[in-house]
Amino acid sequence: MERKGRYWVVLGLVGWVAVALFGLLSDQYNGWYMGLMAAQQLVFVICGGLGTDWTRFARPSVTAVAQGVLLGVGLYLINTVTMSIAVGALELLGAQQALQWVFAERSAMEALVTSGSPKAALTAFLLVVVAAPFGEELFFRGALLGALVENQGRKKGLVLASLVFAALHLYIIRFVPIMVAGLYLGLIVLRTRSLAAAVTAHGVANCLTFFVLLAAL
Repeated sequence: MERKGRYWVVLGLVGWVAVALFGLLSDQYNGWYMGLMAAQQLVFVICGGLGTDWTRFARPSVTAVAQGVLLGVGLYLINTVTMSIAVGALELLGAQQALQWVFAERSAMEALVTSGSPKAALTAFLLVVVAAPFGEELFFRGALLGALVENQGRKKGLVLASLVFAALHLYIIRFVPIMVAGLYLGLIVLRTRSLAAAVTAHGVANCLTFFVLLAAL
């Protein structure tokens, strides 16, 4: 791992942990949810942008964005299937409250969407569909994956980056589906050398998930 890249990756992880701990220890977590999420994405954008070796990636293009749209639909379908499998497996193992746990894990976002405030709903949409894909792809598939692949090789680096990606979402039920999503997005970057395609795919998948959530409320 190049020294500069390692520095920004470590700083990004420390910054994310600091924001997460502040949120977990605060009695106002739900009230500050959007601010905390924005702060985390800002950390990812800064550290990901400065820690990424841009010579490894192709420039953004219309073709990459178009590929990303199609790949994003595929990511949404993969997320849906892996989530169903995870919940079904837990129910088979006797965890009959698996669905309730899933709903609890997304309760903060649901509260924003159903708050009755168009401004809150729009802000949540922008954070989930624009900020999160951009920040997370810069950091996880730009800086972190690039550094790990350089040190550990493509396969091990991809798996390790996906594990960190899943762990930092702080979900229990959705850990495996998010890790699978990380593997999928990492493969996009490794095969296309395009962060633009990964950002677009991530954004499209989140957008579809957001509107499905709206429809279900």
